Amino acid sequence: MDEREARVELAAAFRLAVMFDFHEGISNHFSMLIPGREDRFLINPLGLHFSEVTASSLAVVDIEGTPISGTAPPTGIGIHSPIHRLCAQAGVVLHTHQPWSTALAMKDELELVPISQTSLQFVGRIAYDEEYHGLADLNEGERLAKVLGEHDVMLMRHHGVLVAGTELSSAFDDLYMLEKAAELQVLASGLGTLTPIDPEVIEATREEFSSGMAGWARLHWAALLRMVERTQPDFRD
Repeated sequence: MDEREARVELAAAFRLAVMFDFHEGISNHFSMLIPGREDRFLINPLGLHFSEVTASSLAVVDIEGTPISGTAPPTGIGIHSPIHRLCAQAGVVLHTHQPWSTALAMKDELELVPISQTSLQFVGRIAYDEEYHGLADLNEGERLAKVLGEHDVMLMRHHGVLVAGTELSSAFDDLYMLEKAAELQVLASGLGTLTPIDPEVIEATREEFSSGMAGWARLHWAALLRMVERTQPDFRD
């Protein structure tokens, strides 16, 4: 993949986020390291709604937080630069305030419970940020990077969710499936006591997910790209 291809796929991710109601105003940020470089990343520009983002509109920032081209959002720089710099798995960083996952981040018990099949793919993969320090700068981003560590997902108290991945396909699949798992948990919690899954079944299913997730994620991403191509082809502009 070259920079042009990365721009096109990242632009598609913004359009898909609107389709799935992952967006919030002109806030929230998706970023991706430029292929072949470990020191610069693409991110959505300040002031554009996710539905307006195109391949050519993406801003470029270095991992120290210095804007290179375009106008990047300051809070996006604050969160994404340190995570790209400090977390080896963070080739892609997706941060949203998507409603069902963020609802879980407001509960006293901050946890995605392994209560549905969908949730089992996240067992052992989620970091929980128990603090909230307001809008992020680079210092806050460094704190968040330490909380994330080697995990793929972070639920952020009073704030939202962050997903990191080596590929856009796997990161977006995690973002999508996390919201589905969170929705199921919130809905089921309103019906009464949740019925636990046997721990041995949880572990066996988690291992099955681990062995197949990357391939499934690529297939899911390819299907999503076909969908956005049919409905919003201008994301390539």
